[in-house]
Amino acid sequence: MNKIEYQEHITKLMTSIIEKHDKGEIISPEWIVANLVADMVAENQCVYDLCVAIGIILPLRKKRFTFVTADEIMDRPDPKWLIEGLLIEKCFTIVYAQSKSFKSYLALNIMGHLATGGEFMPNVRLPKMGVVNIVLEGAFGMKSRLKAWSNKNNKKFPSETYRQIEDPLLFSDPQCVEELFEALRELKVSGFPLGFICIDTAAKALGAFDGMSQKDVIAFCAVCSRLVREFGVSVLLVHHTGKNEEGGIIGSNSWLAEPDCVWWISRPNKNKPQIILTVEKQKFGPDSQDHHFISETIEFDDVAFGAVTSDLVVVPDMSVATEQQKQRTEKIKTELWEIAMLVGAGNRKAISAVCLLSSQSNGSFKKNGRVQEHIRQLLLDERHVMVNGANHKLWMDENGKICCDLVVVT
Repeated sequence: MNKIEYQEHITKLMTSIIEKHDKGEIISPEWIVANLVADMVAENQCVYDLCVAIGIILPLRKKRFTFVTADEIMDRPDPKWLIEGLLIEKCFTIVYAQSKSFKSYLALNIMGHLATGGEFMPNVRLPKMGVVNIVLEGAFGMKSRLKAWSNKNNKKFPSETYRQIEDPLLFSDPQCVEELFEALRELKVSGFPLGFICIDTAAKALGAFDGMSQKDVIAFCAVCSRLVREFGVSVLLVHHTGKNEEGGIIGSNSWLAEPDCVWWISRPNKNKPQIILTVEKQKFGPDSQDHHFISETIEFDDVAFGAVTSDLVVVPDMSVATEQQKQRTEKIKTELWEIAMLVGAGNRKAISAVCLLSSQSNGSFKKNGRVQEHIRQLLLDERHVMVNGANHKLWMDENGKICCDLVVVT
């Protein structure tokens, strides 16, 4: 609905209000407010003025601008990794690649593990949440993709945490966008634990928007960011490169500027199953990291004659991931040793104090909240570490303080 259409809508609304008032009918303030759009402030004002004149009291409008204090900002929860170094909760991410780079398969693997709370890779278990997959191309082939993922992981996509939208979606159409938001609101009210939305692909959702136009791309991405803000979800948008892969993402540079995170997927050899996901941009961590994946063909049993007999899944390439896991394990050992040294046997210290001490001694920790949350996660379970040949036990008490005790071996 554009501005002219909305003005016509407001005129009809005001006419209806006057007619109901003249007939002595009861007019619900909630009904009036439901027919307003928050962004159309100037057009809404005439409705408020009319209601004041005829004695209808409308709820106060939400202020357009609010002031947030530093204390309120610091009290906000720290962002948490869903997949460390790759995917963080409540963020807008774009993944782009050439056709046949398996980007949709990778997205589906992530969604499967989120919908089931499954192990994405060894020692990396994703939290269970509701997933909405907006499939704007290739919907006909989704049955075999879900089947392949289910066979690979020995479990099915659960209906209680997975939904798929196959209807056309045009981000350039305000009414279409509002209907999408309303559908998602109703889904949440029904008890669906919405936490992740995938839109596949950007090209199919553009509508009248021009992907080369900075203005249109900013408006498109604003809808994705609004999804994050309103529903507290992670949004993954699937996009493409141009014909020349080296030219990067197709369209305006705003495709790279607007998201919180940008992934680029490449296949070094189109005849081999290896896939490399490069983090080109990461708002909450380092970029330029490579994450390695591999495609596998899954054969189906007991298929009807002439039916599809196999499909693909994309999973972490453990031959590479194992080496990365070794490096991560060594890093954790170093961090635990440093924590034990800073706390000392028989003492208790707040996480913030330990991070501050480490920062002052040029250690591996920093003072910002994100790293403190990392240390908290590290000590959710009891840990043991050797310091000067003695075994120290580290854990976190009910007050969130790090405790350190010397373990005496008898």
